[in-house]
Amino acid sequence: MYTSKQQYGQGLLEAVIAITIIVTALSGVMALASHNLTASYVSSQQVVAINLAREGVEIVRNMRDSNWLAGLAWDTGFASAP
Repeated sequence: MYTSKQQYGQGLLEAVIAITIIVTALSGVMALASHNLTASYVSSQQVVAINLAREGVEIVRNMRDSNWLAGLAWDTGFASAP
């Protein structure tokens, strides 16, 4: 059976194209995974920040209500601004 150099070159070209497609797909998957990890970290930090802010508001409300029940001014015990 006779095979020419053109047929060998065609097989090499197909291999190069297949490798290019695979590398492109893998780089897209890796970029997506990296972005997903970053978004997950930012989201968890936002949840912590929201809960800390909610806790701070609850402390201020508790102090305000305690002052009101004791018959004091609502801002008694709060630090004054310099």
